[in-house]
Amino acid sequence: MRRLVCLWAVAALACTDDTAERAARNGAARERTLVDTLVVRVQGGTTVGSERVAEGRFRVFVRAQSLDLRVEIEDGGCAPRAVELVVTHLPAEGLQTTARSFLAGLSPVVSAARRAAGGAVLFTGDAHDPDWTPLGPESAFAPRTDGRTRTWTAVLDRGARSARVVDTAIADLDLPAPPGACARLGAERLGGIGQAPIVLRHRLRVPLEGADVVFAVWGNAAGRAGTRAKILEAVAASDARFAVVSGDLTADGSAAQLKATVEQIDDALTIPWFATLGERDLQGGAVDDYVRLLGASTFAFDAGPVRVAVLDSAGGGLSADAHTSLRRWVGDQTLWWSADAPPPTRVVVTHTPPFDPAGARGAGFRSRLEATRLVALLQRSDVPYLLTSHLPIWQTDVLAGVRVVHAGGAGAPLEESDETHFWVRVTARAGCVEVGEVGAAEGEACGAGCGGGLACVEGTCGPCVEVERRDPAR
Repeated sequence: MRRLVCLWAVAALACTDDTAERAARNGAARERTLVDTLVVRVQGGTTVGSERVAEGRFRVFVRAQSLDLRVEIEDGGCAPRAVELVVTHLPAEGLQTTARSFLAGLSPVVSAARRAAGGAVLFTGDAHDPDWTPLGPESAFAPRTDGRTRTWTAVLDRGARSARVVDTAIADLDLPAPPGACARLGAERLGGIGQAPIVLRHRLRVPLEGADVVFAVWGNAAGRAGTRAKILEAVAASDARFAVVSGDLTADGSAAQLKATVEQIDDALTIPWFATLGERDLQGGAVDDYVRLLGASTFAFDAGPVRVAVLDSAGGGLSADAHTSLRRWVGDQTLWWSADAPPPTRVVVTHTPPFDPAGARGAGFRSRLEATRLVALLQRSDVPYLLTSHLPIWQTDVLAGVRVVHAGGAGAPLEESDETHFWVRVTARAGCVEVGEVGAAEGEACGAGCGGGLACVEGTCGPCVEVERRDPAR
């Protein structure tokens, strides 16, 4: 793979950019194949490890990267098997946990009815996955809880068409005997559904409907643990629901420094936190280990009234996969729960800004064409804010109506020596509606004048998103 060298003239930092390679790692980490017919898929998080505990028993480690996580276990084998799931970086409180089992196919009767209706009628047993056959209702389950970590065991028996969550640790679990499973499944009267894999779908979410959502963003700490400690103390004392670290967690990209950074943040925060990479993080071994410690470096999630898209621009640009994903994320498409309406507001977080505001330092994207393409997409999609942290300044530029915030104040030396380090508090308002929708008719207080990130909120034209600089105590 061709390796590109990137330079930031101001800091004289060199880095290697394997954007496509990181994109491939991100994609691969969404799914973990335990054996040929047993797969764990994660949306809103990343698989970061797995191990075989015993014959037919496995343990999978997942790092959450959202407040609404979907975990599927798909089993196409014959023998009963068990998977223990360990999910970290979840909210310590307020988490709803449910599961539902399916056969990943439709019965001949439903399939025939669909064909006869010509697509005019949707026959479904589940709003999110209408092409599967539910084997039971959506049911709550109680995982074992240790701070922000949840652990539970799933037992799947495709032969008995059974998949369930149990509260027994996997080491103490007795699996049922497997004789005859494939023979029972292959009964001729079942048709194709008899050969369908069984799926156990889990949802772990914090309900945020109708509520304002506050979250914290910071980046460019550059390995300075002392300044980061002050920011973490301020964030922990705030009303933030979660935090996003927008790159440059380390000074030199070493794996040891990334591990120490993760441990420091984990120890300081009780809220979930998620992160992407900066150019400093590409210089050493951390780039080979970031998935295990941070999860994917490009991801998106919904949190109440806001969708947050986090992009890996550490190499001075985005991967082709990131551009493709971003078009979907800033549009009106749902993420991984198809029956849930997408939130009205989008905020994009990345490290490198598309353009250098000074114009001469080369601190933006390598390609001005790519930078223009990104800003044009955000403008067409009415994204009010793009939050960046590559430059150690506090400055907002308006590009084609998009507010690009340069906020790299989390530890690296600031360009203005009399400035203090800072973090960013973001508030997404519930109840925002666009002009022309209900509550924003012509002639009302916010009817004709809202735009550029403003919308009708309780009859008043106001910002759907507020971005504030917060300076922790020295």
